[in-house]
Amino acid sequence: MYLADTNVISETKRKAINAGVKAFFEEVDAKKQRVQLSVITIGEIRRGVDLA
Repeated sequence: MYLADTNVISETKRKAINAGVKAFFEEVDAKKQRVQLSVITIGEIRRGVDLA
């Protein structure tokens, strides 16, 4: 299980995703592992959506 930070989650929405972030999520998916978000990360994402 992993705890993903806001910058890692937001990276997945870019047109050109960072190769390391992409590889991380591909590996996590292939191994059927979990990626968790903290309540702080969820709040930061919500704030970003509200500002958009």
